[in-house]
Amino acid sequence: MPKKQTDMGDEGQVQGRRDKTRIAKEQEQEELRQVLQTQVGRAIIYRLMRECGTYHSVFDTNALVMAFNEGRRHVGLTLLEEVLTDHNNAYIMMQHEANEKDK
Repeated sequence: MPKKQTDMGDEGQVQGRRDKTRIAKEQEQEELRQVLQTQVGRAIIYRLMRECGTYHSVFDTNALVMAFNEGRRHVGLTLLEEVLTDHNNAYIMMQHEANEKDK
């Protein structure tokens, strides 16, 4: 089902769309906050970022492989950005826990 068009000349519709977008973003932030409150949740998020190749170069001589790797890395970078924007302390904790696990 296509999204309902917003009449940009109707201030009520524009404000309604802004409110809906803000509420959705706040809900996403709350969901991530709840995941990051647990050690298991932090471990899963950190593992996903690592498996996406977030911290590595995506270079490959095959352009298609490189494009695939960059798409995967983009997912990891998006997740990293969300964590760092609103949950900086949780990211520091994730790194510490991952380092302890790797010892």
